[in-house]
Amino acid sequence: MTPTDALIAQLSADTAMRPAPGARAFAVPLLALMFASAAVLTLLLGRPIMLEDGVLIMPLIVKWGFFLILAWAALAALHALAHPGRRADLLLALALTPLVLAAALAAISPSGPSDSFPGTTWQTCLAAMSIIGAAGFAAAIHAARRFAPVKLRRAGLAAGLLGGGLAAIIYSPFCPERGAAFLLAFYVGPITALAALGWLSGPRLLRW
Repeated sequence: MTPTDALIAQLSADTAMRPAPGARAFAVPLLALMFASAAVLTLLLGRPIMLEDGVLIMPLIVKWGFFLILAWAALAALHALAHPGRRADLLLALALTPLVLAAALAAISPSGPSDSFPGTTWQTCLAAMSIIGAAGFAAAIHAARRFAPVKLRRAGLAAGLLGGGLAAIIYSPFCPERGAAFLLAFYVGPITALAALGWLSGPRLLRW
């Protein structure tokens, strides 16, 4: 056996002994960073508006339903993309579905039961969106690198959707506005921007 053959055999053995990171190794750092971001957001902005007396909780539950579906589907798609042979197209389509539904609602009925657009708390929502959105995208990209995906653009798209979905879940309690136009501008818009950023920068940020 030549030295080159020996080196190849050794590298192959090392690779076989090193298992691919599981979902837990992927999710724990992501959730830890997101919880830390939520704590920073609370320190900067104070108590979430949705926890104040007289504020309806049902709109928050509806928002959470939208973005929990988005975040779960994006996470599942990212996990599938890290395993060659698994298809992620349907999962990515499922992750995009809440955004399409919200855009359709805004087109059908742009006004809502709350104050006129953009409402009275849009500055707080904008600050929350900026802080958590950036942290969510960074956390999702960092976590995605642990999986070493092959299709980097799709993985970047999934990471952007995941980061944006988690960010929306966390900053929703700070944003009591309920109009469809508000949902489109302050939720769908930023998440779509993060997804586009992930699609464009995935080949560079996720390269291994």
